[in-house]
Amino acid sequence: MIGGLFIYNHKGEVLISRIFRDDVSRNAADAFRVNVIHARQQVRSPITIIARTSFFHVKRANIWVCAVARRNVNAAMVFQLLHALLCVMKEYFGRVTEENIKNNFVLIYEILDEVIDYGYAQNTDTGTLRTLITQAGTRSATKEETAQITNQVTGQIGWRREGIKYRRNELFLDIMESVNLLMSPQGTALLPCLSMTVLIVIVEAPCALNPASGFAFIVVQLRPRPLFYYLVSSDSFHPLSEKSLRSQNFILVCVIPSKWSEVDAITVEFNLIV
Repeated sequence: MIGGLFIYNHKGEVLISRIFRDDVSRNAADAFRVNVIHARQQVRSPITIIARTSFFHVKRANIWVCAVARRNVNAAMVFQLLHALLCVMKEYFGRVTEENIKNNFVLIYEILDEVIDYGYAQNTDTGTLRTLITQAGTRSATKEETAQITNQVTGQIGWRREGIKYRRNELFLDIMESVNLLMSPQGTALLPCLSMTVLIVIVEAPCALNPASGFAFIVVQLRPRPLFYYLVSSDSFHPLSEKSLRSQNFILVCVIPSKWSEVDAITVEFNLIV
């Protein structure tokens, strides 16, 4: 079978090196780097023969995985082994990148010891390997996870992490309003805006949770129409409330906190301007 296996980055630096037979020396890693990775013209063939040594390589993104053999071996079997090895590494630590390989080089050497024995493929089943290799891989943050963290920090709702799910799709709100009245010494109102006081709150069962928007919205329908109106001196909103309130239809929109229990009553301050 194969005599050695090397993993390179896009610069040709050897990240993983394993020699299985004495007929392959470590100088073979330099020969592949010079004649294939640093070649002036792109090498299209997946098999390269240099000084009676066969190099079988598979490129995944910026990672080169190369198997070296001095004897006449089954090329299809070698490529099947390389692809199976990449799948095993992906199952352990996610994407096969230079960063993940450097962070999990000890784990990769353990995988090679179990998968290949003296150049022969032994076992590439992930379920069986997990019973032999109990070490967990270290995963680096992907672009999606990094973007999610960035949106959480710089987004509109920075204090509430995304991806929160609840067992029951309902929420009870205890809405408390404070009314400030600003008047002149003559007794006339200085601000013409009005704020309605919630008398009866009927939650349209169940509350509408919208996780697709990045964070959950709670939509509360106010029925019947509030009967009392007050003048307010400020149009400031609570951080939980959405600033674009649809007051014509008497609908409140707010963002629920990240942690709450079924017995907690969440107090949200609303100023509804009509």
